[in-house]
Amino acid sequence: MIDKNDTMKPLEDRFSGEDDKPAPEEEYGNIHHPKKHLLTGALYTLALAAVLAAAILFSRIWG
Repeated sequence: MIDKNDTMKPLEDRFSGEDDKPAPEEEYGNIHHPKKHLLTGALYTLALAAVLAAAILFSRIWG
């Protein structure tokens, strides 16, 4: 029979933040620990601009 502690261990490790570090061979890292901060910031800025543009467009159409 499968022990509950054995199945919960990977989830606990993942949510505790220990498994959150990017692997050394990853070029960009991950969303929490980016290796290229300028690229990550540019992508966040682009996403924010797209959301704001969509909000303005929808408010002009239906507002």
